[in-house]
Amino acid sequence: MALPEDFQRKMKDLRARYLADLPGKLDELEEALVAAKDQPELLITPQRMAHSLAGSGATFGVVAVSTISRKIEHQILEHRESATSLPDALVEQILVAIAELQCIAAEANAAVQDQAPAAKPVAGHAVVARKKICVIENEVHVAEDLRLQLGYFGYETQHFLTPQAFADHGLPSGTEAILCDVIFPEGATAGPEQMKVLAPMVCPAVPLLFMSSNDDMESRLKVVRAGGKAFLTKPVDMTALVTHLDRFTGGGSGRTAKVLVVDDSPNFAKYYSDVLEQSGMKTRTLTNPMRIVEALSEFVPDLILLDMYMPECTGVELARVLRQQEAYVSVPIVYLSAENNVNRQLEAMMSGADDFLQKPIEPEHLVASIRARTDRHAQLRSYIVKDSLTNLLNHSRLREALDVELSRAERSGSPVSFAMIDLDHFKSINDRYGHPVGDHVLRALARMLNQRLRKTDIAGRYGGEEFGVVLSDTDAATAVRVIDVLREDFSQIRHLANADTEFRVTFSAGIAEFPAIRGVNAISRAADVALYEAKRKGRNRVEVSLPPRS
Repeated sequence: MALPEDFQRKMKDLRARYLADLPGKLDELEEALVAAKDQPELLITPQRMAHSLAGSGATFGVVAVSTISRKIEHQILEHRESATSLPDALVEQILVAIAELQCIAAEANAAVQDQAPAAKPVAGHAVVARKKICVIENEVHVAEDLRLQLGYFGYETQHFLTPQAFADHGLPSGTEAILCDVIFPEGATAGPEQMKVLAPMVCPAVPLLFMSSNDDMESRLKVVRAGGKAFLTKPVDMTALVTHLDRFTGGGSGRTAKVLVVDDSPNFAKYYSDVLEQSGMKTRTLTNPMRIVEALSEFVPDLILLDMYMPECTGVELARVLRQQEAYVSVPIVYLSAENNVNRQLEAMMSGADDFLQKPIEPEHLVASIRARTDRHAQLRSYIVKDSLTNLLNHSRLREALDVELSRAERSGSPVSFAMIDLDHFKSINDRYGHPVGDHVLRALARMLNQRLRKTDIAGRYGGEEFGVVLSDTDAATAVRVIDVLREDFSQIRHLANADTEFRVTFSAGIAEFPAIRGVNAISRAADVALYEAKRKGRNRVEVSLPPRS
């Protein structure tokens, strides 16, 4: 795995910081050793210091530090377990080893100083780009309709009149999928026939999707032979098209895995946090294990990466504390430690952990192990917390998420808005077109909520055709603007009942704001009252609940 330059620069800075701190840590180890040599009960302090150095040296490119420190750790541990004082000869031997480590640290620091300083990254703003789709269609009005409809779902299109025009232009940068008509003036299956020849040269790795007004076996067979991933009949069902595009481009409801890194060493915590962040995960570091419950409540991680040996509280003790709390029983815990004793590793695993990784560890191995655990956890969790039709949170989990967000806002003093959304005249849609068509409408709204809201916002299916949205750090006025834009765009989406019948749907919404209204039940009722007011005033609108009079 080639590491990007900015990541390599971060790692270089972390190594320099580690080496700068190393002489001080070695001084502390020497002081702790001398203070504990005649008091076996105090030997745990220098043992843990040596353990930390054993894990950190190789991680930051100083293998000799790990090798010597691990030997020191084992020498101290032997006497600590037998509750005997350290012999003077052994103390002298360890002090010589520490002096050797000081020399190694000085040489490594000198080498860092000789290197030219790394260039600083240019400051800029991160821009989230819309996914780019090429549309090959000789009817301009069809291409324009697709541009508008796909735009509501976060896709940007570039139009070409023919497959040859697309090939002459070349694949636009950033293109993630191609949607091509089957029928062109050259023939009823000219689209797949030409793309079968052109695609290997122009876009060999980009997924091809086809659409046609003819739903016959010959057209479908030509699409398959051209490497088509999907076949859609005209007029195109937008929900079906977006579902296909999401699957092939990785769009839609995918979420970033969140990892809490718990290590009393700031350098270690930062190092592993940066490694995981570089792979696309979101992390938070914690160097004081006594504050883990607060961190879990605020961050709500998908996995905890935990050091085994920390002051005040060991990793094993911390895991046991967490497993005694119902809210954290299922959160994966992975130890990351320099401990190489298999029996101690097994003992640690028995305390409720899911995996044990040994320091030092290669970035690729760490990322692969953590991603496998978070993916599995997300899959199992989705069966419990997600609504099967919309893939949004179900009713009970949405209320739990609202409760967590309100608690966080109470501590931080930030506002939270809760929106209740209800599809207008939904019963008549089911009665007129059938429940499968109604389900398509529900999935379309769920997809829009997933795509258009921030990652920090939370959407769920409250029940039936009702949805709930938790908007963190958002006051009511801002929430109205966000939901109103969604309302306007959703009303423009075309839904198909059958090949000859299309229709549009609107929704109404009610919004309540914390701290003007407090508590899950109170804010839910207030949003529901505002929703009822929106219905009473004619539907297809957003209303805000007024705070109670004092």
